[in-house]
Amino acid sequence: FYSEVRKTSDVVESKEGGADKFIKGEVLDYSINLRTARPGTYIKIPYELTLTESLSDFWQSSFHSQDRIHTSTPFARALGLQDRVMPFSLVLFLTSAMSHEDSAKVQVGFGRCIYQWPVFAGDTVRKTFQVLSVRNTSDGNHSIIHFACNLINQRNRVCMSADKRLLFEFPVP
Repeated sequence: FYSEVRKTSDVVESKEGGADKFIKGEVLDYSINLRTARPGTYIKIPYELTLTESLSDFWQSSFHSQDRIHTSTPFARALGLQDRVMPFSLVLFLTSAMSHEDSAKVQVGFGRCIYQWPVFAGDTVRKTFQVLSVRNTSDGNHSIIHFACNLINQRNRVCMSADKRLLFEFPVP
């Protein structure tokens, strides 16, 4: 499902004619070809992100929340949590953001968003997606792909799950 392109390492001499040599590294491309996606296709995104306090603070400065579970460490600890919980909107963004969204024309909708396990600064998260349905629009020029999205922490716990629909500018065969 991933089209992986590998370029082999090459030794390249400097252009100045000196004795210096450089190693030209390997390039990996994990592009996703959604034209071949079908219901049941499972997409495991190979990237991880360790969340930081600064990410949470930046998010809060842009999308302010009055909810003390996100803004107050003493309040979160009084509830029995280890620290402030990352905001729902940030965790939903992380759950649904995909490397192939750039090719989507528009996000059509979200559904069944469940914050299943708290996410804290210091957690490392990764994403998985499963294609639930694929269909063409009535004009036959676009497609709508319905995904089940999961955000998983370093302990393999699903922290958030959500359904998402995207409109793409290509029809599916």
